[in-house]
Amino acid sequence: MTDRPADDVIGAEEASALLEVPAHQLEVLVDQGVLTPVDDGTGATGFSRAEVMAARMMGG
Repeated sequence: MTDRPADDVIGAEEASALLEVPAHQLEVLVDQGVLTPVDDGTGATGFSRAEVMAARMMGG
């Protein structure tokens, strides 16, 4: 897990909505190296908005 500024980090719910996949699919995308979980600043796991958008454009 990497640290990023909190405003660049989105939660799993928003990430799954942007990618149009069920939330449990995010774990698969992490396992495949498509997404990297990050600390959202509150101790919860989130995802880089830029990385999610890149995955969306690639059809991830």
